[in-house]
Amino acid sequence: MIRKSGLVLLSALAFELLESLFLGYGYYIIVAAVLFFVVSSEVLIYNVSYSRDLWRLNVTRTVSGRLRKNRSCSVTLSFTNPTTRHLRFSFSESLPDVFYVEGDSSGSYTIPPGGHVEFTYRLRPMAIGLYSIGPTVVQTQDAFGLCLDVRDIRNTQEVKVAPSIADVHSQRSELMSNIVFTMGVHYSRKVGQGYDFYGIREYQETDDYRYVAWSRFGMVNGEDIYIKQMEEERQLDVVFVLDYSDAANIGARDRKVFDRMVSSVINCAYSIVRNRDGVGFLLFHGGRKVLIEPRRSREPIEELERLVSGIRPAGSFNLEQAIEEAQDMVKKDALLFLISPLAHAESLNFKQRIKHRSGKRVFVFIIDPSASVEIPGSGPERRLALGVLMKHRKDLEAIRQFLAGNGVRARVVDMNHLLLAMSSEYRYGKISVPG
Repeated sequence: MIRKSGLVLLSALAFELLESLFLGYGYYIIVAAVLFFVVSSEVLIYNVSYSRDLWRLNVTRTVSGRLRKNRSCSVTLSFTNPTTRHLRFSFSESLPDVFYVEGDSSGSYTIPPGGHVEFTYRLRPMAIGLYSIGPTVVQTQDAFGLCLDVRDIRNTQEVKVAPSIADVHSQRSELMSNIVFTMGVHYSRKVGQGYDFYGIREYQETDDYRYVAWSRFGMVNGEDIYIKQMEEERQLDVVFVLDYSDAANIGARDRKVFDRMVSSVINCAYSIVRNRDGVGFLLFHGGRKVLIEPRRSREPIEELERLVSGIRPAGSFNLEQAIEEAQDMVKKDALLFLISPLAHAESLNFKQRIKHRSGKRVFVFIIDPSASVEIPGSGPERRLALGVLMKHRKDLEAIRQFLAGNGVRARVVDMNHLLLAMSSEYRYGKISVPG
């Protein structure tokens, strides 16, 4: 394809040639004719050779290994020239902004006839989900820069980015250990045996001696005896209801709301499973509802990891409808942890009081996205951004107050404290289980 500069040059040479013919300038006629012949020949040769050769270029891409957040993977681009001429071209990969790129994802090269060349670069994803790598854009031009051809090679590949193992294990070992020692979350070793230890009292003659707390013998006067107090075990299921709509797809590329939300949920779920309670998940995504039944094992968590690595936030979310549908879809008595950023909080309009199902206790965590948003360092842009975030925070607090008036426990939390908030509400729900 000829560029505008090439058309202008050909038009100017043609005009000079005609002008020389009309005015009878002999030398100008020769010069203009030679220049016009050289330029037009260059354009013609390019279109019948290099331009066609570009469309015969073979390009393949190989992605090695399974992609995980914050873990680099190798990508190899292979170019093969099946023609009988040298082919000079430039290439560039089309990549989502959630990837950090190391190496040659773009460049220029000349391949000899029948030659083959490979370029390798590394990708490091910063968020979970389903992403597309490609297409590869290749282009070539003539020696004078008068013609240019651009080709989009349809070699798009979909890659699934799973949650980071390092994030999950580091948060579970550090943040959760802090919660255990500062808040007293109790991991019972007797869960599943029908009873649980919750305290001691003074020994009475009618007590079973097998439950004497010998470690507390003589604690006061040297001869006092205490008995262990047991209660029926309190197992429960926790179902995380996640707003995986477009509202969760906000934030900087390394601080996406949906990414950090899923990471905190997985960490909290592992802690609950460790306490031998059940976990399940309900995702509202793209107008669909995906339910992972609660079980007392790691299987639901692993199923959630596979699910979120193959989708991206999409669709809309209705808080009132989600609360009612979650109570209907979860068959067993359970704690429902509903987590949503509510990106358009000012547009919410509840038409009636929220209905409650017996045995289904709902805890709503409203995410304040301020920790995930990049705020300008100074100037009016910073003041404007802070003003918008403060207004949004007030809207979220108004929704929290409305939910509290409907008997629903609700909290407004930022992403840095979501895990702590869920763990504290789980502790509250654990000690308040009826029976």
